[in-house]
Amino acid sequence: NLHGVGLRHAVDRAKLLARTGRGCANLLDDVSSLHEELSQSIFKLCPSTLASASAGTPISEFANDVNACVSSFANQIQTLGDSIRNDVARPCFDSSAALAEGAQNIYSKYAASRAACFQSRKDALKSRQKYVGSVKDANASIQSLRRAKKSRLRRRGSDLASEINATKASSLQESYPGRGEGAEVAWEDALKKYGLRHGLNRGCEAVIKALEEVQASESQYSAMVTLENGAVEEAQAMEKMALDSMQTLEEKRVINLLETFEMFLQTEKAALSAMGLTLQTKPLDLKSESASLIKQRELPIPTSNSSL
Repeated sequence: NLHGVGLRHAVDRAKLLARTGRGCANLLDDVSSLHEELSQSIFKLCPSTLASASAGTPISEFANDVNACVSSFANQIQTLGDSIRNDVARPCFDSSAALAEGAQNIYSKYAASRAACFQSRKDALKSRQKYVGSVKDANASIQSLRRAKKSRLRRRGSDLASEINATKASSLQESYPGRGEGAEVAWEDALKKYGLRHGLNRGCEAVIKALEEVQASESQYSAMVTLENGAVEEAQAMEKMALDSMQTLEEKRVINLLETFEMFLQTEKAALSAMGLTLQTKPLDLKSESASLIKQRELPIPTSNSSL
């Protein structure tokens, strides 16, 4: 049975892609956490370290510029981490979850239609078995009546059909005066009259009941076959609709993936553009008080006459 093979393959692929998307979203969330930890570490350590290292020196102004650049870098790193989590990771996770849920809903609807088709087929087969059984019972009742008739009649070689035909015309003339040979009578009435005439009432009633059961079971079987055909058509239509829906989901997944990549790149670009990393250098004034302090801190250069 190849029904639904393509749909099952598409659904399995969608589930695999959804799991991969959720894994990527979790990875991006971890990357966002690392960005946040890095920015917090920079905020905590760099300003105090630079301030203590450059205090009272000519490079204090330069150190302040470096501190501003590092702070700008840390700010943008923090902003980038937040953007990765809110603008990339969460939409990626949500779209992956929606893909898995949508694929499962589509397949569930198709599976329900296939289950209804299977049930209608099962009911049709059950009605067919009942119909075949009623035909066998009717045939057994006719054979039983035929054997009973042969045991009662002295004439050998006559069968039930010829006897009914021989007695139908006379019974018609007796029961329905004024009608010719072409008048029609229900076969049940003819069979009942035949049973009354030959003392086979019980056998004829059994045959009538069996044939009525054949008619009822045949009608039921025909109705079940009609329902089965309708269920098959509905399942086929549902399969086509499900494949179209899976195609739509796949197109949305690709579009969301491209939008996620674009958002990630735009976020990276915006963070890099907003980083203030420009440093201005100025010549050191050796006559300044700070330069004098540096000279006073210089160690004497050893000479050749100095003792070791």
